[in-house]
Amino acid sequence: MKNLTFANIAKACEGTYIGDETQLDTTITGAVIDSRQVKEGYLFIPIKGERVDGHKFIPAVFEQGAAIVLSEHELKDPAGPYVLVESTTDAMKKLAAFYRKSLDIKVVGITGSVGKTSTKEMISSVLEQKYSCLLYTSPSPRDLSTS
Repeated sequence: MKNLTFANIAKACEGTYIGDETQLDTTITGAVIDSRQVKEGYLFIPIKGERVDGHKFIPAVFEQGAAIVLSEHELKDPAGPYVLVESTTDAMKKLAAFYRKSLDIKVVGITGSVGKTSTKEMISSVLEQKYSCLLYTSPSPRDLSTS
């Protein structure tokens, strides 16, 4: 993922990097909030849900190959580097904004309570006549509460 080195992640999240300083130039290969989706080289962002706190999965994601994690708590004997932040959800928003600004692409956002899917499909069908399009539907808040 372009420009998402450990150093840039810490800077973008306004957090404190804790780990081997020689790894600061390491670039992540992906980022997820669901511990079951972690792959080698990924950033894991633990989210506190109504029933589950994603922080409890931090040891497991390192075993799965996570390169780095965000955490709202100091970790005792972590198996890898982490960025200490006040809020993982706020850090995720800041990191997404940093990443989006690093890309030279046009984005169309659709909001509202009715008609989003139809509008998305209509806009996509028009734009696909000239451009390559990627359709993305953000998860609902309910989806963000699981890890």
